[in-house]
Amino acid sequence: MPITFNCPCGKTLRVPDASARKRAKCPACSAVLVVPAPDPVFEVVIPPLPPEPGAPVEPVEEPEQVALPPLPSRGYVPPWFDDDDDEDKTPYGLADGENKKRGGDLDRDGNPRKKDGLPNFNKGKKKFG
Repeated sequence: MPITFNCPCGKTLRVPDASARKRAKCPACSAVLVVPAPDPVFEVVIPPLPPEPGAPVEPVEEPEQVALPPLPSRGYVPPWFDDDDDEDKTPYGLADGENKKRGGDLDRDGNPRKKDGLPNFNKGKKKFG
């Protein structure tokens, strides 16, 4: 559909769609004009009318029902669930109530921690001099 626009001199110009946003020369006044973009064309869509009361209704196909597998019982542990520490094979758990209060008096192996104050970071330094 060709693009139709007006020149300032009053002449109506008609150019092909391929000339949109290009320059065109008016044959009447020799003015150079930029061809505007074509107006958008809207499509009118009319929704279908609802069926009249008492009219036969076409049956709708029901989707196929798929049976789901039963849910596992509460004691089920999935095979990918590993509750063990890989190194020592002891399960993770909370510390005893006594150790929780004080931040843990036992180390990882269950031995009592040393209570000699701050750690000595200079322990491994060599004295030069």
